[in-house]
Amino acid sequence: MKIAGHNATAWLKFAARAGQEGVRRTKQTAKRAVGIRRPVRIVPYRGFGNGRTAIVSGRLLVSRPIREPLIHDSWWINLRHMYRHFTGEVIGRSPVSATYEGVRLDGASDEDGYFHFRFDGTGETDTSSGWHPVEFAAQSLAGMPDAKAMGQILVPPSDSRFGIISDMDDTVIRSHATEFWKVARLTMLKNARTRKPFEGVAAFYRALQAGGDGTRHNPVFYVSSSAWNLYDLFRVFLEHNELPSGPILLRDYGIDEDKFVVEQGHRHKLRKIESIFEMYRTMRFVLVGDSGQDDPFLYQEAVHRYPGRVLAIYIRDVRQNRRDAVRRVADEVTAGGVPMLLVPDTGAAAIHAADHGLIESSRLDEIRVDRAADESPASGRAAPV
Repeated sequence: MKIAGHNATAWLKFAARAGQEGVRRTKQTAKRAVGIRRPVRIVPYRGFGNGRTAIVSGRLLVSRPIREPLIHDSWWINLRHMYRHFTGEVIGRSPVSATYEGVRLDGASDEDGYFHFRFDGTGETDTSSGWHPVEFAAQSLAGMPDAKAMGQILVPPSDSRFGIISDMDDTVIRSHATEFWKVARLTMLKNARTRKPFEGVAAFYRALQAGGDGTRHNPVFYVSSSAWNLYDLFRVFLEHNELPSGPILLRDYGIDEDKFVVEQGHRHKLRKIESIFEMYRTMRFVLVGDSGQDDPFLYQEAVHRYPGRVLAIYIRDVRQNRRDAVRRVADEVTAGGVPMLLVPDTGAAAIHAADHGLIESSRLDEIRVDRAADESPASGRAAPV
C-alpha cells in the first residue's frame, strides 16, 4: 500500500512517539516492581540574555550523575560513560520551574525530557559579572526528595565590541564529522580530556574575546549539530583546553510534533544563530566554522538576513572536494562587504583578525606558542587520535 508523504510522516511520528512512550513506561514500571527508585536529576544548559530577556534550557533525567572523565580513562570506561549519556532515562511531561532575577516561571519537560524557559521584562540587570544564576526545581518520584539545580545565564557586558559564534565539530574539536566511522570511534572511545583541539584555537578565541584593544570580554557562543547528549563532553573539553566559556547550543534528536528523530540538514544551526542575533540586536558578530558540512552556506544566509551585522567569517578548510564551492560562496560574501576567508589553519585566521583590529597584534605570538603546544605529543592536552 502506498502512503502519501505527509500522511506517512504523520503515521511514523505517531508510531515512534507511541513506541518511545511505551519503552519509557515499561522501564519505569519494571523499576517500581523491583524497588529501584532514583531521584530526578536536573541537567542545566547554559543560557543567554540581554538584561531584559533571557532564554535557558535543560533536561530532566533519573540516571545517576556520570563523573567527569580523566585523561587516563580506558577506552572501555569512555565507551561505558558515552553509552550512559545516550541511554539515560528521561523524565518526560513533568513539571519544572526556573527562577531568575526574582522571577519564577513554571513549565514542563517535553517527551524527551527537555525544558525551555524564556524570561521577558526581568528588568535591567547588573552586567558587570557576565554570568548570572538561575535556579531550577522539579518534582521527584513519590517518596524521593524534589530536585534542584543551579544554572547560568550569560549577559554580555555593555562594552562588548562584538560577539563570536563558532561551530564545534572540526572547527574547535577534531571530529571528522563527515566520516561516520571516524566520528563514531572518537565519540565512543575518547573523552573530553583526550579529544584533540585544532592547533592554536584556544589562544585565538581568547584573543577574539579580548577584542582589538585587549580589554573586552566579548561573548562566545558555540553552536553545533551534535546531540544534547554531548553537552558535558563539550563543556569539559572547553574547560580542559582553556577555551572561553560560553553557551553551548546543540541539537535535539528526540521526537515531538516539530521534529521527527533527525531534522533535515543543518537548518537548526541557522535558527540557533538567528536566536543569538535577535537577542543582541545592536551587536555585530564574527562567525567561525569549517568546510566539512554546511557552515559556509548557513553563514552566507545569516549575512543576507542580517545586513551589516557580520564583521568577518573564518572557515577552516577541512574538505578538499568542496573547496571550489566554498570559495565561490566566500567570493560572493566578500564582494558584498563581509570578508569570508577559507583558511588552512588558525594562524591564517588570526593574522587577518589582527590586521582588521579584531584581536591585538601582540596576541599572534601567544597563538603561535599555543599552536606549538597543541602540536606537541608531550603537551598533555590530548592523547593521539
